[in-house]
Amino acid sequence: MIAVIFATILSSTSLQQQGSQPSVRDSVTHVVDQLAHAGGNFVGSLALGEFDGDKTPFRVLDALFESKADSVLLTLVDCFTDSTATRIRLRNLPITRGGLCYILLRNLVYRETDPDEHWPGNFVEHPTPRRLRAAQRAWREAVHRHWYSPA
Repeated sequence: MIAVIFATILSSTSLQQQGSQPSVRDSVTHVVDQLAHAGGNFVGSLALGEFDGDKTPFRVLDALFESKADSVLLTLVDCFTDSTATRIRLRNLPITRGGLCYILLRNLVYRETDPDEHWPGNFVEHPTPRRLRAAQRAWREAVHRHWYSPA
């Protein structure tokens, strides 16, 4: 089912060049763009279960993650500082494309920390530019060192 959804999304874009497959980065970017334009609200938290919009892009991203985990995660991490507006909201407040990428990453993976440890890659507050920059640095290292677990 996921493969059919993924193929449908890719075939409807200009990402697929004749005789070649789109890169993981292009595929992730397309999924983020699709979700950013579709809109929706994370009603209570960053969790997928709290999202009231179309969840298909999340399933497509899960399928990509299954085949190319680090590439998907690094593409999302690179996006954290993108200040482009989206139609996505968190508790009815608008979030940027970077905030959306952070939420997507956190729905794919997590990093366990000690209760008294403040790791900038984990936050539940609104994704501000400052928080996202700090999270970007933290998650780059976490992905590089494989300090994460699937959600």
